[in-house]
Amino acid sequence: MKWDPKPFQSEALRFALDHTHASLWMEMGLGKTSVAATAIAYLLDRGEIGRVLIVAPKRVCASVWPSELRKWDHLQWVPCRAIVGTVKQRARILGTPWTGVETITYDLLLWLFQNHLKPDAPLPWDMVVFDESSKLKDPGTRRFRALRRYKQRFADLRVLHLTGSPSPSGLLNVWGPTLLLDQGERLGTTFGGYRSRWFAPDYMGWNFEPREGAAAQIHERLADITLSMKAKHYLDMPPLIITDVWVDLPAECTAQYRELEREMFLQLEDDTVEAANGGVLTGKCRQLANGFLFINDGTDWTAIHEEKLQALDDIIEEREGRSLLIAYQFKPDLARLRKRYPRAVVYTEAKDPIALEEEWNEGKHQLMLIHPQSAGHGLNLQGGTDALALYGVGWSLDQYEQTI
Repeated sequence: MKWDPKPFQSEALRFALDHTHASLWMEMGLGKTSVAATAIAYLLDRGEIGRVLIVAPKRVCASVWPSELRKWDHLQWVPCRAIVGTVKQRARILGTPWTGVETITYDLLLWLFQNHLKPDAPLPWDMVVFDESSKLKDPGTRRFRALRRYKQRFADLRVLHLTGSPSPSGLLNVWGPTLLLDQGERLGTTFGGYRSRWFAPDYMGWNFEPREGAAAQIHERLADITLSMKAKHYLDMPPLIITDVWVDLPAECTAQYRELEREMFLQLEDDTVEAANGGVLTGKCRQLANGFLFINDGTDWTAIHEEKLQALDDIIEEREGRSLLIAYQFKPDLARLRKRYPRAVVYTEAKDPIALEEEWNEGKHQLMLIHPQSAGHGLNLQGGTDALALYGVGWSLDQYEQTI
């Protein structure tokens, strides 16, 4: 297929080529993957780079990048391999000379940097692309600390960040990815310093909000290496219609919910449910609202009601055979949905995600079950339906927005 870029995609491509270190904050649907892939192909063709590492969520590595390189005529020549398999298999792949693109998941970054790279040696790539770079937002993770040791090495090669949600939980999230772009030049070299300079704690001292004028100052500091594009400014999309489907719980279930909420403890017929703290309690309440509860220290679960399943029955019936995408939150949700709708396909269990994605977009399946954490980022599922049912809503704004 011939790639015919929109003017805003051409602008993003020029920005990526003109900056050795850059962030493309392009909202979902603007084609940031095709832009980045085109930039890589151009640089490879000119001999400016030879080996490119793409770091991405698991499904994006397995499905999106191979599909993108196969989809467009001008990208089909770009060699691509995945760093996957057992430890020995991954080591063998890394030990084989390579020119082109290779992909690795965020989950394997710690293994990669601890076992195959030396802090005092140059990185073996000429360019690194962090796809869904908001995955680097937490400076406290072992993965980020490992990357941080190499931040000076990133200054010697091209680095491109791609994300549709640069600050899923607020502007505190932008420090981590930025450090790997400029080694702390714009937002400081420590997270504590960044937070104390531009943010103030609430009265409890737990949550931090930008000080007056801080947001504008942060955006100004990032402007020279960041291109931000919102879908509403560039895409002529039909309006997003959100329909809240209210589900009334039976009186007995409502009483159980209130008791659990109040006492952090619930006695069922043969089992007890206990929440050790407020965070666990919110999870238990979400479970009960969905129709089940984990028991026996979370090793098993028991069904409580079927009200949400019945509401979903009505939605499916109203669609009169038209396809529907269903996003679930918990493993028991998946088990109950599969039992209720045996013909539904589960994206996260697909042996060939690319093939299933194509089948879905061609209208070969009526129902597909996805989890926002593993199927929310980067996938192109819009060809198969115009409707998404959120069977349960989680706490992550990033996953919520990416899935929609």
